[in-house]
Amino acid sequence: MTPEQFLEWARVMPEPLCLISGDGNIIACNQHLAAIWGLPGEAFRNQPFFEFVADPPDKVKRYLRSCSRSREMCLGSFELRSNSGKGYPYRCEGAVLRPWSGDTPSLLLLRLKPKESASSRFLLLNEKIEALAKEIRERRRAEHEAQQQRGHLHVTLSSIGDAVIATDEHGAVTFMNPVAQDLTGWTQEEASGRPLPEVFHIINEYTRQEVENPVAKVIREGGIVGLANHT
Repeated sequence: MTPEQFLEWARVMPEPLCLISGDGNIIACNQHLAAIWGLPGEAFRNQPFFEFVADPPDKVKRYLRSCSRSREMCLGSFELRSNSGKGYPYRCEGAVLRPWSGDTPSLLLLRLKPKESASSRFLLLNEKIEALAKEIRERRRAEHEAQQQRGHLHVTLSSIGDAVIATDEHGAVTFMNPVAQDLTGWTQEEASGRPLPEVFHIINEYTRQEVENPVAKVIREGGIVGLANHT
């Protein structure tokens, strides 16, 4: 990668980026990094990187050697020194773009992020994780309570003397108590999932004509629907 190619790519990136040789000289940097140092980008070409950081040169050299040996991002941290002399702590990620070969030094890419923003993102991530964990706990609690309520309802409906049939929102049978099973001749296992009219036939006791199943009317109109007399 040439300095021109790097700058064409790095200028659209949101974080400070630097192209550096394995021996520690700056080849190119984007405008975000140049702004921290308070000088135009051209002023840093072929300048030693460690002159622009407050950390000891040995620390910088050790980090660059680690980056030269890996194509994976190597994590580090530096305090960048601005033109006014003030230091700014940054997290650094570096990786080799071109390995060392003969007399040609390796070529490294450094990406820097302010430690404060990294910490803020970490805190925000923790908050999101905690919120998600809380939502999962609440959902599990609600599901447990609903399961208990269903259990109580099942016991109650199974023990009463009236025939009780329940369906889902499509009118398919989901529950029949023992009285309903005796009345219809269907067992719970046989009726489960079948359309209610297939299981429960309602007819007028005088005309022997089929009466509309009330569940279909409930689904269509909503509200409470009663069976007519003499069915």
